[in-house]
Amino acid sequence: MSFDSSHEVEVGRKNKLLTIKQVADLLNVSITTIYRLTDDRDLPFYKVRGGLRFDLADVETYLQLTRVESKQSWT
Repeated sequence: MSFDSSHEVEVGRKNKLLTIKQVADLLNVSITTIYRLTDDRDLPFYKVRGGLRFDLADVETYLQLTRVESKQSWT
């Protein structure tokens, strides 16, 4: 694992752990919304010393699963 100044942790090669603030910023929602998603177990997370961390791949999967297709074809 490596640490950098933005508190982003690299796990393995591709997985990145993000803080709750980073996830809220990424999804453009409030931190309260992220807590709600974790309380409802809609968004997977890790507990690290009492703090929450999120795998970037899990956040991307959540976005794909919550996507609503339009009626119109975009070809």
